[in-house]
Amino acid sequence: MAVVDSNTDLSVTASAGYRFNRAFGLGVELTAVPSLPRNLPDYYPFPRIDNASGSITTFTTNVRLEIPTTPARIIPFVVMGGGVANVKERADVIIAYPAIDVSILGFPREVTSLIYPPPDIRSPYTISTTELALTVGGGVSILAVHGMSIDVDLRYLHLMGTEDRSVGRFGAGVSYRF
Repeated sequence: MAVVDSNTDLSVTASAGYRFNRAFGLGVELTAVPSLPRNLPDYYPFPRIDNASGSITTFTTNVRLEIPTTPARIIPFVVMGGGVANVKERADVIIAYPAIDVSILGFPREVTSLIYPPPDIRSPYTISTTELALTVGGGVSILAVHGMSIDVDLRYLHLMGTEDRSVGRFGAGVSYRF
């Protein structure tokens, strides 16, 4: 789950790593938040913004520090790293012209029923930016069977671009250690 701009969305993550020893490892991670609702302001009387949405895809490299504990099956860890993020934002921009009452210009009322405003102009708008992504977080690995563990973690991801964004991510997954 990812939290962006007070909206909770489903996120999908795939990662791979290498442990150099019992306490230090490096990893790469690909995260996608495919559905990102956006709340954009309307500029009255026009243009209006409709169907605003977006998506975020991040690719980061991480350092994983495992904290030694007395129980061998529970391994807390800290993760920090950086990489790039691609942010796509989509919206429909609608230009709607208001109806004009021509009776104020001295025309009789019968003429006003014949004059209509032009139809709305709807234009799709998409912008894609690539930004620096920094991440920090931590979690715990619980060894289930030999070589396989259940991981639960919490991450903070900061996107540094034209508009700084913060993403909180809570995840759970399964990892296998060779």
